[in-house]
Amino acid sequence: MVLAHQDAWRKHPFLSNCTKKPLPGLGIAVGIFSVYLAIGAVTGSGNSHAGHHSSVTYVKEEIGERPKLEE
Repeated sequence: MVLAHQDAWRKHPFLSNCTKKPLPGLGIAVGIFSVYLAIGAVTGSGNSHAGHHSSVTYVKEEIGERPKLEE
């Protein structure tokens, strides 16, 4: 082909890889995040405070008064 050198930029490795893999770090990021979630589920660190609710209420008697802590 006479004008082959003018179309050479289309065969450049950087440009051709962009169309094959538009998000280059997504696969490894999903893998690392999956491992993070799995470790959290196995160790149970996600729900260490489940069931611990305080029984504190705030009481406000008058308008403009600061609420008082009532245990």
